Amino acid sequence: SLTTTRPAPARGRAPAGERRRSPSTLRHLLRQAEADLHRLSDRQAELEAELTAVGGDHVALADLGKQLSAVSADLAAAEVTWLELAEEAERAATPRPGSDG
Repeated sequence: SLTTTRPAPARGRAPAGERRRSPSTLRHLLRQAEADLHRLSDRQAELEAELTAVGGDHVALADLGKQLSAVSADLAAAEVTWLELAEEAERAATPRPGSDG
């Protein structure tokens, strides 16, 4: 089973008084999330190719199916993380009312 290190999800706007992540931190987290997406997508493709090559070995098919299911779930979670980070980065790039930016 693959484990991924994910940044804490960015849900909604930061509560009043809570410090926002800096644009450079968000860029770093986005690059990390993109790398996770590529790695998981590549692994998913590898497993799909193995599924077609395994033939009638039902034990191998079951094992590959479990692995593929886990990777697909990790990929879906990584996509959500990337979207949340992208939204947070977009909010961070938008000047807040009353700021000098």
